[in-house]
Amino acid sequence: MLDAISVHIGLNRVDPNHYNGRAHELLGCENDAVAMCRIAERAGFTARILTSEDATSKNVRTALRDGAAKLSSNGFFLVTFAGHGVRLRDAERNPLLNLRDEKADRKDEAWCLFDRLMRDDEICGLLAEFKPGQRVLAVLDCCHAASTTDARGFRNRLAMRTIDLAAATRVIALNQGLYQQLRVRLAGPGNVGATFLQLAACDETSSTPDGPQHGAFTASLLKVLSKGTAQTYDELHLAVGNMDVLRRPILSPTDESTREFRAMRPFIVHPGVPVDFSDLG
Repeated sequence: MLDAISVHIGLNRVDPNHYNGRAHELLGCENDAVAMCRIAERAGFTARILTSEDATSKNVRTALRDGAAKLSSNGFFLVTFAGHGVRLRDAERNPLLNLRDEKADRKDEAWCLFDRLMRDDEICGLLAEFKPGQRVLAVLDCCHAASTTDARGFRNRLAMRTIDLAAATRVIALNQGLYQQLRVRLAGPGNVGATFLQLAACDETSSTPDGPQHGAFTASLLKVLSKGTAQTYDELHLAVGNMDVLRRPILSPTDESTREFRAMRPFIVHPGVPVDFSDLG
């Protein structure tokens, strides 16, 4: 069993055969995954990286399930994602998926993996395999918005890390059988038993930009870590947010269940063991 395991996912492109002929190219996501992997390895995680063609639903599912199976009873699991995110109509409103979704916001958010969309219900179901006593941290540099700037125009303007709702709906329509099967199989995701904390670039209704080297959120995160001033996750969240007043990252949940977790030094596996992040920014 391992005390700390991490998985780092970054997609600069997706499979046009699944995504209606478009690769939805970005520039900084693979670099984000590499940078987060460096942080994890330096902090003592056993790390795995999945970029673009390797970031398939099968590989991501396997990596998350392997992490749950191999993590020690009080271990620390880190998953980072950089790529396109999308906000979808829920099943009740989507005639392509004739199943009911009970979520209060009546929306589904999804990661755009290389071969298909991975909805939040599926992600939650995988994270539910982690057990009480374990810690799970998700760091997400993607959009959960319905509006976007076309990624192909990046060299003239910032591209947002989202696929717009119309394009995502066409993807579902073209692959209706696959998503119908997934929806049935994944109905009713389990509860996450581990202590779970998420640091996301933006909320589920907003968007975040890509960049030539890193996404805007990851670039800010690296700069803050390099300064060494953020000694807790609350301080990290505040410092990253202060670097871009137009876009506020989200740290959640921030209730009593994560109080001890949030008070720990970010990304550190063994408190008291010095880890130098000064060269990250």
